[in-house]
Amino acid sequence: MKSLGLLVLVSLACACGGGGDSELAALAGFYQTTKHTLNEEGCEAEGPDVDGMPYFELVLEDLLGTSYLAFGSCDSADQSSCSSGGIFNSWLNIDGAILHEIQASSFSGETGPCNMSITQGVLSAVGDSVSMRKRTYREEDDTLTEEQCNLDEAEARGTSMPCTRYEIIEGTRLSE
Repeated sequence: MKSLGLLVLVSLACACGGGGDSELAALAGFYQTTKHTLNEEGCEAEGPDVDGMPYFELVLEDLLGTSYLAFGSCDSADQSSCSSGGIFNSWLNIDGAILHEIQASSFSGETGPCNMSITQGVLSAVGDSVSMRKRTYREEDDTLTEEQCNLDEAEARGTSMPCTRYEIIEGTRLSE
């Protein structure tokens, strides 16, 4: 891979419309997974159930004065079993909506291809239950030069790229 661009939470970098520390803090906690599905062939329908993540945590973190929730998967009911995705698996309050976004672009070799993706997610909560839904849009383009293969191009294409992955994670907060 000759060049690589990665942008995690555009809003986190510029704190555009950010805020909502109290809303994020209210969601922070340790959860038991009640549903986890993954469709790696498209986004038209839910995928099959996924095993291996019986619990997860949402941890309130801060980067440069902007609060976000870091998602961590857990192997057991022991919180020390959790591994956090940190900033790469984070959720931010934008104008009252809890959102996740990652954009990536990479250019391989001397002549490409250019690989671009954008992952967008929405976290919703009702009572002690949360639901996270993420969709990934990807495209490979061998007509772009290395200079054209960048995050701006990935963002411009956005959801017009084919949707290749749809993941749903739901859980119920455990008492502390």
